[in-house]
Amino acid sequence: MKRFFFFCLSFFTSILGYTQNAKKTNVIDTNMIVYDEQGNALRYYQYKKFFNSGWYGIRRDGPADNPATKRYLRKLSQEEHDKRVESAKKVQTLNSPILKENMQLDLEPLADEVSAELTKNKVIVLVFWVPHFQRSPEIFAGMNDFFKNLKNPDDVSILLITRDSWSLAKSRLKDTPLLNAKIISDAQPIITSYGVRTPAWVVADKNMVIRHAVSGFTDTMVEALKKTITTVLAE
Repeated sequence: MKRFFFFCLSFFTSILGYTQNAKKTNVIDTNMIVYDEQGNALRYYQYKKFFNSGWYGIRRDGPADNPATKRYLRKLSQEEHDKRVESAKKVQTLNSPILKENMQLDLEPLADEVSAELTKNKVIVLVFWVPHFQRSPEIFAGMNDFFKNLKNPDDVSILLITRDSWSLAKSRLKDTPLLNAKIISDAQPIITSYGVRTPAWVVADKNMVIRHAVSGFTDTMVEALKKTITTVLAE
């Protein structure tokens, strides 16, 4: 019995140690210096915007555990960027039984909110949104620039869906609204019907076939969203 007790203690201690080490590994070292292409030293607040764009990685000039090793920003090629986006999409695929790529978009949960005029022959973008998400203004500003540069923005219907109240949603969008988006507030029943954990993006083409269904508001996912919208509009 005593031997079994010590075996269990040893087992759980090793699991705890592994978990703690994993947590340490996933923590971003905000004190790390990274150099740009011109050799300028960048602090975390300066280089994180490059990482957030999804177009940059890091290269080292030596072993990671060597204090003398320097780290440099490295811009990804188009192929590398596309692979990163596809890999991220696989990890962040939306876990919904009825919102999956290549499925027909079911508009029944939105029947009381959306008219046929808003969806007929349109590319439909569902944005399941949380108003208190801090990066919303930054992301929506980038999306607005994207939509302004589309040749046919009227062919896109954007539905901004939130469980929060109309007043809260409007106040959060006061400084940086998502252009041409219809706000659907107090939408917990809709979110539940779709089986979505917010935040998430869904894009359906003009034939109502889902072409994009991912969770998360990372920059890589936003780039993937833009790419999908551009592709389906050109079809």
